[in-house]
Amino acid sequence: MKINKYVKDGGSMVAVGSDLYAFPGNKSWYFYKYSGGAWDSIGNIPFGVKPPPDTTNKEVKKKIGKGAALCYDGMNTIYATKGNGTREFWAYSLTDDVGWTLKAFVPPLKGLKAGSAIAYLNGAVYLLVGNVKTGDFFFRYDIGTDVWTALPNPTAGTKPWKAGSAITAFDNKIYAMKGGEKPNHFCAYDPMSGWITPNETLTTFDSVWSGSAWKYKKVYLKDGAALSAADDGIYGIKGGGSFNFFKYTPGTGWVQLQSDTITRLSKRSVPKTGAALAYANGVLYLIKGSNTPEFWQYVSAEKSKVQSQKSKLAEPVIANPTQSGVAISNNSSLLSITPNPFTNTTTIRYNVPISGNVSIKLYNSTGSLVNTLLSGYQNKGDYTLNLSNIASGVYFLRYQHNKGTSEVKLIVQ
Repeated sequence: MKINKYVKDGGSMVAVGSDLYAFPGNKSWYFYKYSGGAWDSIGNIPFGVKPPPDTTNKEVKKKIGKGAALCYDGMNTIYATKGNGTREFWAYSLTDDVGWTLKAFVPPLKGLKAGSAIAYLNGAVYLLVGNVKTGDFFFRYDIGTDVWTALPNPTAGTKPWKAGSAITAFDNKIYAMKGGEKPNHFCAYDPMSGWITPNETLTTFDSVWSGSAWKYKKVYLKDGAALSAADDGIYGIKGGGSFNFFKYTPGTGWVQLQSDTITRLSKRSVPKTGAALAYANGVLYLIKGSNTPEFWQYVSAEKSKVQSQKSKLAEPVIANPTQSGVAISNNSSLLSITPNPFTNTTTIRYNVPISGNVSIKLYNSTGSLVNTLLSGYQNKGDYTLNLSNIASGVYFLRYQHNKGTSEVKLIVQ
């Protein structure tokens, strides 16, 4: 199945056990489930009706846009905002055939736009409303009573919380990062005591690979920034085209995962508007947004450190399982490197599932082509070739066949 909407404004994702649920956004109404290695459409989110004070129940034909978000209550319900200037708040039942139910409208009269986000914690859904200049913009929704309550606003910075803002629940607190204002504000809310002071910051200077060495560059939170709580901390990306990757641990702070920059396939292949993170059973998942269908998984260093592109969102196909040290995309083509990391020489093993044209190309961490190792027709079968005399750094080896692509991250020491 293929649709004509890739992931952009309003792209959102949430984990439920080992499965994932997602909006591609981009003024669509699609809703997807990722299970067993493939994305499947499970029903569109409905149109809403006009909020109070209107009493006509007139249908509002708005689809998913900026300000859309998803969260899960840990039991049987996914909650969602549609964004796109609406005040709609929805519940999706995972245990019966009810599907989507429209709940109490969110409080801000102007509706939800860029910078809005939701998170679930201990029986309530928390809402951060983006781009509010005056008045309340942080709320709690009581699931039992279907009522929204205004809470004290976060105190980080002085400007509105714009695109790039995000929240997540971790360690019985709500953590929030602020887009649209320097430095990269990051703060925590304790439901028992309120906002915790002093506020922290997400790192401003990022390590960026320049081809032969790491250099430092100022990078701020922009559209496409995202957070996701994990078992032992919080993962974050900065959006705006940054392919750097971070982890927060309470008491330690933010650390850039310098050797784990996000794999980049093209100039557009970077997290921007619509990017989202979700953590499920020890694996972190990423949809890049930026009007692409790209969908990736990351396994931390403790679990062999693997990045691989999975079955594409908004273009669902069957995906293969990921093996240690192997990146697999949307077909059975296989590419592996042994050893990896390496110093002098490594061996590339690849499979040609059907006779045809094959290419293997080496890219640096900025996405620039370093060398074409192979390009031409090959018969079906298994092959090897050696790679040597490469300068130290981070690279990406891309295998391409007329049936698809595979990619592996290389570290040359």
